[in-house]
Amino acid sequence: DKEVAFADGNWHHYANTYDGAYMRMYLDGEEIESTEKTGTISGLSSLIIGRYDGTGYYFDGILDELRVYNRTLTPTEINWSYLRGNASLSSNVSTEGLVLYLPFNESSGNLAQDYSNTTGGEITSKNNGTLTNYGPMVYNATGGKFAGAFEFDGVNDYVDCGNDASLNIIEAITVGAWVKPNNVLSGNWPRIISKGENAAENVGGYALYLYPDEDATFMIYQSGNIKTAGHTQPLTIGEWNH
Repeated sequence: DKEVAFADGNWHHYANTYDGAYMRMYLDGEEIESTEKTGTISGLSSLIIGRYDGTGYYFDGILDELRVYNRTLTPTEINWSYLRGNASLSSNVSTEGLVLYLPFNESSGNLAQDYSNTTGGEITSKNNGTLTNYGPMVYNATGGKFAGAFEFDGVNDYVDCGNDASLNIIEAITVGAWVKPNNVLSGNWPRIISKGENAAENVGGYALYLYPDEDATFMIYQSGNIKTAGHTQPLTIGEWNH
């Protein structure tokens, strides 16, 4: 683990990759942790945002610009994504292997629109997330890292993105998001994203979550084996982290 000082009151960006051989974590476009791990991933349950995919471990805070790829982004691509912020997908973010992109800009309705697959300006993706137990203040029009964002209350809020085959990633994966935690309760491990963690299903999957001391950890499940990569510098509570 590598200690990185960034408790400076600014937004920060996290990205996590797995290529079948190494798990890597990036902070603000730079690699901060690399852990040698091998094997394939398997996850058969729904992909959940803001909660463990079984029950509990709710996230208390704000999420923005969440992306999942079925490939390992290069360090250059991750740094480019961080530096360019919220520019348009065509000029900012690689769409190769992009299976889920949630900008969280919906101000009404009960869906978090997935923009991972757009053709001619039309949205054709099928991984939209269904909002569950959200109150009227779920959407914060000005509180996002870029434009609006979704707020999670840490009690019962979450987004269910379903279990489409495109989300059942086997070998290589990249997960990235802007994260602004309000609180991390002692003894809790709030999930930013969770898929295939439910032990009752006896399957594997992947997750990005926080430890009680606010450390960010990327985890993959492989036939009952848990493999993790993270770093020892806590996220800044009340500030944006990526």
